Formats: sequence, structure tokens, C-alpha cells
Amino acid sequence: MCTPPTIKEYCNSILHLVQHQELVFINDITTRKMLKRWIEEPLDDPSLQFLKDLLRDKRPELTPAVTDVQCPEEYRWFIDQLIKTSPSAFLVPQESHGAVTDFLEGEISADQAKILSCSAPAVFRLYSEGSHSVQWVRCCVQALLSIAKQFAATTPHSISSPLNSVGFFPHLPPVSGRGSYFIDRKPADDTQCTKNAGNHGKLLPGVFTQHCKHGEY
Repeated sequence: MCTPPTIKEYCNSILHLVQHQELVFINDITTRKMLKRWIEEPLDDPSLQFLKDLLRDKRPELTPAVTDVQCPEEYRWFIDQLIKTSPSAFLVPQESHGAVTDFLEGEISADQAKILSCSAPAVFRLYSEGSHSVQWVRCCVQALLSIAKQFAATTPHSISSPLNSVGFFPHLPPVSGRGSYFIDRKPADDTQCTKNAGNHGKLLPGVFTQHCKHGEY
């Protein structure tokens, strides 16, 4: 029987393979700040040129998008998603990769559209608004997919929980089955749940889905 890795073992296995900054679409803070300004306000000519120069170096896929002093209103939400520091796997999770590939090829079935709407709503919105025909948008989605696949390729693990259909973080692969933490107070009646202990938030770093062993969130 395969034993699932502990949280520490899992994090160590990821950290030596890929760094967080490699999983972020724009890992340069100055570029992110300039794009944020471009979304919120018109830029003067020097600032606009500075942004273009940054993008040519850091994210050339976005360079063709910067054609005016301020981001077009219909793309502001998308640029805002791209400048976040969350891993790209949040925008294009593993279960959506097939549908995102079809999106890039310009042909999406009803089933694939449903997958996009549930697991990759940002990409689905681009499709529903017709933005999938815009070349720089397609290039950005392709880059997101490449980064997300890089992450997925570094996270092999097994699942021990019999309730694994609900035992995962929706935009990332499952890590392991449910654990019992020291803080948990086991009730006399094993059908009851006491997972809402006050110090649970201090047990683990980062973003994890925490479950009680009864399968309740």
C-alpha cells in the first residue's frame, strides 16, 4: 500500500523542482505594478514606453496589447487576472487542459465549454466574449497553459482517502488523504465533527484545503 507524503515531504519535493516565481505569469513586480497602473489610469508617453519595454523583456505575449494609454475596458479584468501572484494553475487547472487546448485551436464542443465554465471560468469568459480570436489573448492563454503543465508535471502523488471525490483543492492536484491533527478533539461519538478548533489556521503554511476525517468542510 502506498503511503501518501506528509505536507513537509510534499512541499520539499515541489520546492526543489520548481520555484513559486516560475509558476506566476508575470514574476517581475515592476511589470505587475505598471500593468496595474495601465488598468486603472491613462499613462503618459514615457510611462507607456517604459511599460512596453518591460513587457518585451518580461512578457512579450502582452506587448501587442499595449496600443493605447490605458487598457481597453473589455480586457481590464483579464489583465488583472494575469498580474496576480497566484500560480497559473489557478486560471487553467489540470482538469481543464484539454478544453483549453481546444480553445486555442478554435473548436470547442458543448462538453468542453461546460468544463471551461466550471474549472477555468476566465478562459470561458474569453471564449464567450469572442476574445479567443485576438492573437495576443491566445498567446497569453498558451503561456498560462504551458506554465500550468509545468506545475502539473512536478506533482506526482497518490491518494489514500476513500472520499477523494471531495478531497482536493479545486484548482490544484490532490496532495494526500485526510489527516488527524493534534489539535483535533476526538468526540465520544465518532459521527460528530469538532474540526473547527481555533488554532487550526496556525498548523500549516500557505494555502491548503483542510478536512476533518468525517469528510466535512
